[in-house]
Amino acid sequence: MALFVDPSTHKQTPESIEGYLSRTVVGQDDAKRMLAIAAWQHMHRRSLPEARRSHLPKNNVLIIGPTGTGKTLMLETLAQLLDVPMVTFDTSTVTKAGYVGAKAEQCVYNLIAAAGSLEKAEFGIIHLDEVDKIRRMRGLDGDVGGEAAQQSFLKILEGMTLLVERMNKESKVEKVPFSTKNILFVATGAFPDLYEKHSQAGRSSAIGFTADYTKGSGPVLTEVTSEQLTAFGMISEFTRRLPSIALMQPLAVADLANIIRLSTHSPVEQYSQMLATMGVETEWCSDFIEEVARRAHAKHLGASGIASVLEHSFRDLLFTLPGLVHRHGGKLKLTFTAEFLDDGKPHIDTGTATASGDVHT
Repeated sequence: MALFVDPSTHKQTPESIEGYLSRTVVGQDDAKRMLAIAAWQHMHRRSLPEARRSHLPKNNVLIIGPTGTGKTLMLETLAQLLDVPMVTFDTSTVTKAGYVGAKAEQCVYNLIAAAGSLEKAEFGIIHLDEVDKIRRMRGLDGDVGGEAAQQSFLKILEGMTLLVERMNKESKVEKVPFSTKNILFVATGAFPDLYEKHSQAGRSSAIGFTADYTKGSGPVLTEVTSEQLTAFGMISEFTRRLPSIALMQPLAVADLANIIRLSTHSPVEQYSQMLATMGVETEWCSDFIEEVARRAHAKHLGASGIASVLEHSFRDLLFTLPGLVHRHGGKLKLTFTAEFLDDGKPHIDTGTATASGDVHT
């Protein structure tokens, strides 16, 4: 399937973009919908003549959510779908003038390098990661990041022209102008202490947040305002340039189980594909999936905990499996139950296998 979106034909819609994101990111429907709208607007602006494009707002996005909820994966999937270059830039490395550290403009230079040309970079995506770590620290002398770091991004987010180097036809380096006004900026952060829990009949109230524990995965944040972000330490000039705010929710055990079963980026699916290249058929029982989800949830790493649980359990198996496959001529079927997570021993069938992976629901 061709992934390139021709901006002149509008083959993609917000609905189709959300559907594509759902192949890899399970759940998080509100955040996927917000990002899908921003992505469609981005490509729609790209299709217009410059004179008309300049009158349309560019909706940069701020995504707030705990670690491991799929923020980066969602952006990588989006960039693949839109066939545009994307780079992730750690904003916590940015310092104010006069101090050693990265400068905000480096994110643009990184995008140009990744794109390979100024033309491709013009409508690329810059992922500004860890923006919660450049919060303003009141009363802290020597705050070399913080507010100064946020200030350094303002013109870039708004749209500024930088002089960048490139090779001309005579193979000589020349400096040419490059504008950031058409780049889609998506800022992300965990904002871990944005709210304070207050025990009250199983519920928690937060600084301006609506908190809901009905899903059993922690507070479900349904709204955040610019005033609350300012109280956290984000300057209003910075947040105004990120008008679309999406919230990612903490993952419950059931969410992690669904990721294992349904996501094309599920670590279990990746193990299935790897073992299939060795001629090994795999079957993943429901008790195995549920136990992986429970153990991953206990690690408090979000979806990243799934890979951590599996890596530990598969270590011994991957050491012995290649020899076992060789001895049996590649005809093996492995069935994984919850016991495998403790003893490292799947059920082994040496009969004819079809090198496919089945996940029980």
